[in-house]
Amino acid sequence: MKKWFVLVLACFTFLSCNKKETPKAIEFELPYSTSIDMEGSGLTINTPVEFTSPDIVTNISSTLNSYSTNGDNIESVRYTQFNVTAVAPQGQNLDFIKSLKLYMKAGGQADVLVASNENFPTGITTLDLSLMDVNLKNYLLQEKFQVKVIVTPRNPVAQGVTVRINLNQKFKITGKTLIK
Repeated sequence: MKKWFVLVLACFTFLSCNKKETPKAIEFELPYSTSIDMEGSGLTINTPVEFTSPDIVTNISSTLNSYSTNGDNIESVRYTQFNVTAVAPQGQNLDFIKSLKLYMKAGGQADVLVASNENFPTGITTLDLSLMDVNLKNYLLQEKFQVKVIVTPRNPVAQGVTVRINLNQKFKITGKTLIK
């Protein structure tokens, strides 16, 4: 009986020590920001014009590592916020924009519509856009991505004036931690 008790105790101790940790659900937000410069001479009323942001470096590997996970354990990446802000020239507002569509671009992926607004109000400098419910996991797990902007002007912008808008975006990432 004593031997049986020692054997059961040894097995229990061995199994307890080798027990794998269960992955935990994680959820966090990541902000990114970039700017687009629009030459006034290239903006014609009611004619859509395309602009592309500079590369936005994700640093996603180090971010995921800080949450004890990796790309394989990410389930979804969705926008929670995308807004545009007129920042230059000083005093510039968004009155010149009639509508705006934003697409996400990343290597090996088709451009995908992520946010838009068809009827910009006047007299504002910042606007939150309507978001599309799209899982952007394969885009954000790249080293970099870009935002393609298609703007339809409502009003002309003076020749020689460059309008700068900031694109402020926030992603919600959901997934699980790594199993140790």
